[in-house]
Amino acid sequence: PISYDQLGCLSPQAIYVPPGTDFDSLGRKLAHSLEAYWRQLKKKPARPLAVAARIAEARDMAHALGHRVWLPPKHHLGWTLIHDPDPAFQPSPLHGVITVREAGESRLGAALASVAGRISTVGIAGQLSSRLENVFLSLGVSRFCAAGRMQFPPLTWHHDGRSSLGDLVTWIDSENLE
Repeated sequence: PISYDQLGCLSPQAIYVPPGTDFDSLGRKLAHSLEAYWRQLKKKPARPLAVAARIAEARDMAHALGHRVWLPPKHHLGWTLIHDPDPAFQPSPLHGVITVREAGESRLGAALASVAGRISTVGIAGQLSSRLENVFLSLGVSRFCAAGRMQFPPLTWHHDGRSSLGDLVTWIDSENLE
């Protein structure tokens, strides 16, 4: 699910999957999950005209480019899932628009180069190989978590590699005075 309507600083904008992924199956499962999440929301996020226009534009552009697009029933504006075969990261218009991209470990660094140093958290489904971890670390990632937990860091999380509570503490050093 996409909490906070993707407006939180830890909100996912893209899902990267390994080569050979069955996009039809994955898309159906993700679409089902997104719709279930949307239906259980008691208060749906607002979709003012400017937001609705960005969502519609993302959908129209994806269709025009021949990308696979999964839409909710009756095409409501709660979520949109797009498979873009280009692995290069492109910012999402947010508000429930998420893109699925394919990139193997050897191509992931290049695919995410435009946002190197600005990726805080990566959600991982399955095992994180040391090679993939090194790719993400070279891009400046400072937190790995289970997929779906990106927006819920623990209190002890080191935001951008720094202690979240460190600025609230004053350390007093007393050295041997003898």
